[in-house]
Amino acid sequence: DLYRQQHSAYPGAVAATAATCPTGTNVTGTIGADSFEKQLRNYTNSAGQACTGSSPAFKYGPYLKDPLPVNPLGDPGVSTVTVVTTGTLGLTSTGTTEGWLFDSKTGEFVGDH
Repeated sequence: DLYRQQHSAYPGAVAATAATCPTGTNVTGTIGADSFEKQLRNYTNSAGQACTGSSPAFKYGPYLKDPLPVNPLGDPGVSTVTVVTTGTLGLTSTGTTEGWLFDSKTGEFVGDH
């Protein structure tokens, strides 16, 4: 919820597009799972662009210091996230026993088991 307050969208809802980073290097990702973890593990600006270094323009985050943990109820060793935009995630499963499910419309984050 802190990410949404600072960016007006949940992580993964917008792409981490190319940016000019005053410090560090640019980190890009497409909408969905690709940008989800990149936006949470790096410094971001209000548009969701990500850099490895902080600056006055890239003052938000990082929100996670480490990669996502393995979901103990899913496949052994799986820590990936599937990002959906349904708005009705609830306690559903994709049936693929991935690590995690995140709805970038509602902010729900659940284990995919």
